[in-house]
Amino acid sequence: MATPIVPESVKFELEVADDLWEIRGDVGELSKVFECVVQNANEAMPDGGKLNVQVSNRLFDENFENLAPEAKAGAYVSIIFTDTGHGIEEHIIQHVAEPFFTTKSPKQGFGFGLASSQAIIKGHRGFMVLESTHGEGTTLSLFLPADPKVEELATSAPPFPVEKEGNGLLILVADDEFFIRETIKKTLEERGYNVITAQDGTEALAAYASRLNEISMVVTNVEMPFMDGPALCRALKKLNPEVKILVSSGHKQREKIQSIKTCGVQHFLAKPYTADNLADRVYSILQGDPPQAS
Repeated sequence: MATPIVPESVKFELEVADDLWEIRGDVGELSKVFECVVQNANEAMPDGGKLNVQVSNRLFDENFENLAPEAKAGAYVSIIFTDTGHGIEEHIIQHVAEPFFTTKSPKQGFGFGLASSQAIIKGHRGFMVLESTHGEGTTLSLFLPADPKVEELATSAPPFPVEKEGNGLLILVADDEFFIRETIKKTLEERGYNVITAQDGTEALAAYASRLNEISMVVTNVEMPFMDGPALCRALKKLNPEVKILVSSGHKQREKIQSIKTCGVQHFLAKPYTADNLADRVYSILQGDPPQAS
């Protein structure tokens, strides 16, 4: 569907995971949504760019369902569209899915595209998440619930093994969103870790510097005020080149992720994720396991 409507000036990449779960839906309606998203991405890149689409299985639990609006615990198939276009200004992004709202001229459209797309996704019991930074591109994530039979199998996984608990190790969690910060803290404390938190990069750096010999690992977000994830990671590496860092991000910001990688950080976890996803990654990093795909 996408190939015929993507101009030659835009590089189109499609990444589809193996063993995708089945979903139930109206092919015609969902095709309209995909076409709308691709057309919006094209218009955001008038001079060319890159459009990446990732399709994969995602599992939400009750702890992390509030990481995205209208999310509910369960099994989903995610379709994530990321472009390298001009992005959306912060004061506009909250309005883009409203009927009649548009930044285009009247000749270009009347602003129904994302509003109708959101209605279709909601009608399929799914939800949509839009993330954008002006000048850096946009990511639109669609989450569609898996077939009930698949969901029953996916959510019946065994509990987190007791032998993987934290044994009192101290973890520093840095995230500017209170709910996410406290959810991560609760998740790790339930598994035997001690946790201290910071609401921005400067606070996290100060906390690490004061307790460098006690903190076993840092879990940080990419986007934070005052000092963002890349700047925090560089500063932490200067204080301690061997520091263990797990970076979580809900927006596929390739430039910032690449900036973080260049200073030696190798572990990344894409939001949204389950409590067990997080705990498994923290445990494996502390054990010295090699990096995994987020």
